[in-house]
Amino acid sequence: MTELLQIRTKNHFRALPFLAVNIIISLAAIWFTSFDRLSIIIFTAYLAIIIVPVLLIHFEYYLNDRDKTIELTGDEIRISHKTTGFYRVLKAQEIQRIIVYQSANMNKIPVLPTEFYFYVKIFTQAENDSIIITSLMLSNYAEEFNALRNISREFKGTFLASPTFTIT
Repeated sequence: MTELLQIRTKNHFRALPFLAVNIIISLAAIWFTSFDRLSIIIFTAYLAIIIVPVLLIHFEYYLNDRDKTIELTGDEIRISHKTTGFYRVLKAQEIQRIIVYQSANMNKIPVLPTEFYFYVKIFTQAENDSIIITSLMLSNYAEEFNALRNISREFKGTFLASPTFTIT
């Protein structure tokens, strides 16, 4: 079975309902406090704390995955990049392990919108060589990586699933 991965439009909007609910609650709270200056400051700061990390992670994920296509088969991963012309075939024997970095709370009720983001890091046998695939390309990593058999997988819970700024 072959699985083709590209940035999927629906994955751009994964955290949107959660953000919308928080914005509506904040606006309602400001309205019910009669637009009190302190409540405006508090809820604006609250929204900034929620929205800014999501925008940063989303932008980082987009930069990582844009123009990238990944094809998963039973015994290899084919990676191509439309803009740079990069192409690589990675055989299953070359893969040392796969680590999924996700929110420690991802499979429960989300508290922050950053919990909708995760990424997969594929480590190869070569030293300091890895491939990152983010949740903009993946909908359900468990199903999509079923094609790759007999490769050890780990799950690491993290507060902020950023390939650049991983906070555990």
